[in-house]
Parts: sequence; structure tokens; C-alpha cells
Amino acid sequence: MGFYGARRVFLNVTKIPNSILAPVIVVLCVIGSYSLRNNMFDVWVMLILGFIGYVLEENGYPLAPAVLAVILGPMAEANLRRSIMMGRGSVIPLFTRPICIVVIILCVLSLLTPYFQARKKKANDARTS
Repeated sequence: MGFYGARRVFLNVTKIPNSILAPVIVVLCVIGSYSLRNNMFDVWVMLILGFIGYVLEENGYPLAPAVLAVILGPMAEANLRRSIMMGRGSVIPLFTRPICIVVIILCVLSLLTPYFQARKKKANDARTS
């Protein structure tokens, strides 16, 4: 029952004009970033990164990968450090376990897929011309 009530409230938020909603969001972001450590430096970092995000968005760069990197980066770094410590300073165990090999192969494939797609598209365009 609560979900449906909340849904109506959130639906009404979408009816608020952007000229009112945007300043409210900016003020809440400034308050939130300041209240994190009671430090104006955090507010300036938030404003600078917001401006950089705006410029990137205006130039067609996707922001989702950057947000994921900011959120998941520290966790990945901590777990990499933990796994190297478990391997007594060696990275060899990262390349010898089957699940690690599968993850590494998937990462390499995800990085190479756009290259192969562009190459395939170029070959198809050359054939049709």
C-alpha cells in the first residue's frame, strides 16, 4: 500500500517545473556535500565535478561509466589489494584461478567489442559501396 502512495508523490514531483526543481536540487546537493565533513572544500569539489559533468553531457559523453567508476573504483581497489595480500604480494594467483581467467577474458572482450564492431561496419560499408 505504501508503494502506491509513494508512487503518486513521485509522480507529482515530475510535474514541478525545471526552473523550480533545479535550484532546489542544487541547494540540497550543496547542503549534503557540506554536511558530509563540514568542509567547504567538499562543496567546491562537488560544484567543479558538476560543471565537468555538464560539459561532458553537452558534448555527448555518457556519464554512467564515470559514476560507476567513482562508486565501484574504491571497492575494486580495496579488494585487489586484499587479494594481492592473500597471494603474499604476488599477482600470479589472479591469473591462475578459473573464475579470474573468465572475468579477465570478459573484460578484454568488452574492451575490444567496439573495435571489432566498427571494423565490421566499415567492411560492410565498403562492400555495399
